[in-house]
Amino acid sequence: MPVLTETQLWHCWPSLDGSDDGEPLGGPSQVQQALSLTHDKQVRVFAAFDLALAGSDREAQTVFDELLREFPDDTIAKTIGSPWLRATIEIDQGAPAAAIESLEKIRPYEFGLLLNYGSLPSWRAYLKMKKGEEAAAEFQKVLDHRGVDPFGLEYALSYLGLGRASALQGDAARSRTAYQTSSRFGKTPT
Repeated sequence: MPVLTETQLWHCWPSLDGSDDGEPLGGPSQVQQALSLTHDKQVRVFAAFDLALAGSDREAQTVFDELLREFPDDTIAKTIGSPWLRATIEIDQGAPAAAIESLEKIRPYEFGLLLNYGSLPSWRAYLKMKKGEEAAAEFQKVLDHRGVDPFGLEYALSYLGLGRASALQGDAARSRTAYQTSSRFGKTPT
């Protein structure tokens, strides 16, 4: 199995800001570039997820289907990856309620090592449905479980999402506090 460089992995890492557009880091062209660099299973999983987040649903499904054909007994891909990808595609196709239903299958694994914060599609679904209370609860789960991935972007971006969700609920004070907290991440201490 080849060792992947950090650059190869970053080509495939999706944006986790909960935004409606779900732009991945670098876009689909960089995902395709990463796929051309390696045939690694992990890179292909991230690539499928990243493509789905970018709205390239057909490409995402193709990459994932090829992976499942190559590894038909991969329990994790079938039990966790498939519902996650399905939910992301359902959001893109304007069916956020169906996405929430698909995600129920992976709820028991959402804070596991392989899934980390598996609620990403639910954040997007609840925000698209303008369900601020439910979206806020999903973002708060991440904030309450920082130890799952202490250096992951999800934690910092959850404050931004919490701000958006709180604004949907009409809670200006909570929204402002969350946005102010999110603005501190990424700044170099002086």
